[in-house]
Amino acid sequence: MNTEIKRNEEHHGDKKSGKRHGKLLGIPYDWRRPTLQRLKRRWWNPEGPMLTPKLWGWGWDLNLRHPGSWVLLCGMLVMLVTLTCGS
Repeated sequence: MNTEIKRNEEHHGDKKSGKRHGKLLGIPYDWRRPTLQRLKRRWWNPEGPMLTPKLWGWGWDLNLRHPGSWVLLCGMLVMLVTLTCGS
């Protein structure tokens, strides 16, 4: 396959398979091959929201540069420890 066509399909999808990223029922999806640039933009973005569209797949990921993500993760860890070690 021609590399220019392949590169174009990775960014915009091809006509046969439909869109490779967007929203379905209000939930974001992205079936494009993950890139380092997109990983940084979604998982480590100081200006981004706490929940970002998944790097690959359907749903949301946590932006680990957002302070709220760490509060949520620590809260979940405390709940897990409390439920497993308590009474």
